[in-house]
Amino acid sequence: MDNEEKSFDEYFLPLRTTSRILRQKLPKGYVISREVKNLLNQSASIFIIYLSAMAGEISKDKVSRNKKALISSDSINKALIEMDFSTIASKLFPSSP
Repeated sequence: MDNEEKSFDEYFLPLRTTSRILRQKLPKGYVISREVKNLLNQSASIFIIYLSAMAGEISKDKVSRNKKALISSDSINKALIEMDFSTIASKLFPSSP
């Protein structure tokens, strides 16, 4: 593996962050196995990468003068809708149609 290549694991969120969110949001008394924490962490990380890629594709149409596409909140909103997450999009962006 050369210096340019990264392991897929390098793109995952810190497990501590995912664990903290789970502790805060699950009812008291729930215990989650390490395997499930890892699976949820990987799933969340993949979702973020996929959402970013979708928003990036949407943003390609609006390339700025310096030839870089800007991923805006509007791009994220459109990507969520395109991915069939319109319920989440409407909660994050309540003023959108």
